[in-house]
Amino acid sequence: SATNHFTRYGYRKTSIDEIIKDAKVGKGTVYNYFKNKEELFKRVAEIEYEIMFAHLKKLMPSECEADKKLTIYVTRKIQYLHDFFATRGSDPGIFKELKESYNQMAPDNSTEIDIITEILRTVTKAGIMERASILSIIINQFELRWIEQKKEDSDKEIAALFEMFFKGIRR
Repeated sequence: SATNHFTRYGYRKTSIDEIIKDAKVGKGTVYNYFKNKEELFKRVAEIEYEIMFAHLKKLMPSECEADKKLTIYVTRKIQYLHDFFATRGSDPGIFKELKESYNQMAPDNSTEIDIITEILRTVTKAGIMERASILSIIINQFELRWIEQKKEDSDKEIAALFEMFFKGIRR
């Protein structure tokens, strides 16, 4: 219920009372686990991110070049996010608001950095965490744009980004 409310109406327009009503639970039950809406939202986002990253890890091919693997990872992540919001009747503006809210409350994206680090490990050893962190930031900056675009257009941009990134990393 909380996930559906946050993804359909956004963080600001969602109230705990609406979530409680839809979930058919008592106020005390919710407040027993969460102090406020921010805490509930943060936990919902953490769970959804865990589900997404587990799904993405499962779909990663084990044997292929790092640039291809990274392209697959990002295109599947964008597709997952697009499908996630589309099936809940959300528009891209809600994704932007939710992403901003989540980044302010829980800016740690170590799971994604770990995935990228593992992919990049096959290319280079020096400075791998810094590169993974930078690439994660770049990916996160383009997510909204890629979700709003046609798949073919976002796939082209993702491929161009990684071509440029890997040419620089191999120098």
